[in-house]
Amino acid sequence: MYFINLPQLSDLLVIVLTISGEGIGEPWEGKVGIADSIYNYAQDHHLTIRQSCLARKPDRYSCWGNPDKLIAKTASFETTTSAWRDCMVIARWLNDGAYKPASTATHYLNPKLVKRMPAWTKKMRLIGDVGNHRFYAETK
Repeated sequence: MYFINLPQLSDLLVIVLTISGEGIGEPWEGKVGIADSIYNYAQDHHLTIRQSCLARKPDRYSCWGNPDKLIAKTASFETTTSAWRDCMVIARWLNDGAYKPASTATHYLNPKLVKRMPAWTKKMRLIGDVGNHRFYAETK
């Protein structure tokens, strides 16, 4: 049972929470890679950007595994930092429909946090590593 009500969160808030929850410690390029995966996955699967952020297969965004923890974590962020501003700028571009992806990434993971690579990575095309994340694209 969650204390927050996901349907009542604005689209912009869902997007910025996803980018910050997944990439607040990443460089600009890493945050853009996360945004690329949100955008490209939405396009490929005929979803809205919000639906892409909240998609659960294959466990797309671990930050949404526990929304209350995500809200608590992001509430502690200093909203005046450049990292938070980066997340907000990118989220606004996605929300406003002005986003142009820099890559074809649709998925990513942090290889340092997995004991073995998930099976889905074998079905994907490796794009490359940025920061702590390894980015992949769906093969068509």
